[in-house]
Amino acid sequence: MEKDNDFIYYGAFISEKDRETFLKKCNKLIPEGWTVYFDHCTLLHHSDVKHREHAWVYERLLGKEHTMLVTSIGKSDKALALGVAAASFNDMPHITIATAPHAKPVESNNITAWSIIPPELRFTITGKIDKK
Repeated sequence: MEKDNDFIYYGAFISEKDRETFLKKCNKLIPEGWTVYFDHCTLLHHSDVKHREHAWVYERLLGKEHTMLVTSIGKSDKALALGVAAASFNDMPHITIATAPHAKPVESNNITAWSIIPPELRFTITGKIDKK
């Protein structure tokens, strides 16, 4: 962590129950050999200088549940992610599902091909706000 910050990022960390439920139902979406993450939705990263001053909002919400509506799914040759409606400063709030061998979860920020999930098929995922 940097000395002038007390966080690397704030995130909505997925409950174990929601993680297990999703991975059981959707494991066929994950290409063989990819690394599974499905851990959190980044709400604010310390490198976001423009919005870093808003960290106090998340600080006050630490430990609270945050429900996110899954609205899309995105894939590139390096990452697979769910697009979510979340209280995030990320340009495209998402949860990284998995990455290709040797790719990092940050690669999901570069996904440009997103498929909208029809409203009747959308679902929610719960995360607990925490910081790293």
